Amino acid sequence: MSAAGVDHVDEPRDQLPPRRKVDATSLQGLAHPLRVQLCDQLGLHGPATATQLAARLGESSGATSYHLRQLEKYGFVEEDPSRGSGRERWWRRVRGGISIAGNELKESEATRDATNLVLNEFNRGKTARIDHWRTNYDRWPKEWVDASSETSLRLRLRPAELQQLQDDLNVLLSDWIQRMNDRPDDDLVDVELQTYAFPVGVPTPDHPHGRPPTTPRADDSAWP
Repeated sequence: MSAAGVDHVDEPRDQLPPRRKVDATSLQGLAHPLRVQLCDQLGLHGPATATQLAARLGESSGATSYHLRQLEKYGFVEEDPSRGSGRERWWRRVRGGISIAGNELKESEATRDATNLVLNEFNRGKTARIDHWRTNYDRWPKEWVDASSETSLRLRLRPAELQQLQDDLNVLLSDWIQRMNDRPDDDLVDVELQTYAFPVGVPTPDHPHGRPPTTPRADDSAWP
């Protein structure tokens, strides 16, 4: 995985700030499963207190408070001064998303384990949310079920074209985030859009572009 990112979902209408590239120092501040989960929760559902986050994640408020302070120290979260009465702090994601260059950070033995932990935890959360939707979609109104989708597409591209595709998608999605996420309407629902784009197969001397060799099937006669 060359990069992984998580976008903030509570941005104002003006231009979105660029994603923050996580370096070796800030990576250490994120390298704990609960800290990744806290970032995910604040990114997906907006500001919350340590008590609220503890209830969602099945943790103690002492644990969430401690890890939120560590995330604040490394610049991933901040206090939301517009909320709360002073009895308990409200936390929010720092504006913008984060980008983790996994291929770069894994090159160093000093950051390899932390990189794997963070990326695996972010991916575990994504998979868990997809599985939760698949298990519980029938509890949602029909219009939400009809509007949802799971799509897998195949393209034949060069590296530069794949990068251009991702850049185009980022422009499109950033426009939607800017236009939609600051609305005060009470009928809005948190929606997650996950995207993956990667070459299929493994390059070999005979197939340098990752085209897997044809494997004969036992029931080959059943295939055209």
